[in-house]
Amino acid sequence: MLKYQFYPERKYFITYSLTDQIIVKFDDPLKEIILNQFNKAAKNNNVNIEYFAILNNHLHLIIDCEEQKQRKKFLKDLAGASARLINIQTNREGQLWKKYYAWAIFDELAYANISAYILGNPLRHGIIHSFNELKKYKYCNFQELCKEFDQEELELRIMSILKIKKHEDENMFLETLCKGGTLNEFRDNN
Repeated sequence: MLKYQFYPERKYFITYSLTDQIIVKFDDPLKEIILNQFNKAAKNNNVNIEYFAILNNHLHLIIDCEEQKQRKKFLKDLAGASARLINIQTNREGQLWKKYYAWAIFDELAYANISAYILGNPLRHGIIHSFNELKKYKYCNFQELCKEFDQEELELRIMSILKIKKHEDENMFLETLCKGGTLNEFRDNN
């Protein structure tokens, strides 16, 4: 299984979601806390965040780091600091985050598919409704990446990935992507 193993010189796809027993919706001030905390944790642990999206009840990242202890410390710092600050802001106590999921990314196709999946998540979940809005959504680095890559190419990659249906098993889909599989391969096998 790809989860929880560390593969040197691999980028990692990380997903954090809220615990089941709480109902908190991340509005912009709470998303700002998360954004600030993962930037701080990345800097303190020498982790490069290549792609990210902060949504209303979860977040996705692709990170690059040299050692497993860096990844673990980064994730611990992110979860701990953001939970403390969000609990204070929302006047609540207790665990905020479920255990994270970390998948090693094994090839360029998987990397391209997962990055498009991450960038498209605000559209997929209805937080924003167009690529123009996505370009302005500061809790995703689509705008920043449009300066580096062709915007039309990014949009086409996102549109091809967003064809996944909500009822499909998302974890199985993500593992298929991490292994270098495609959306069609996932659909053929499920």
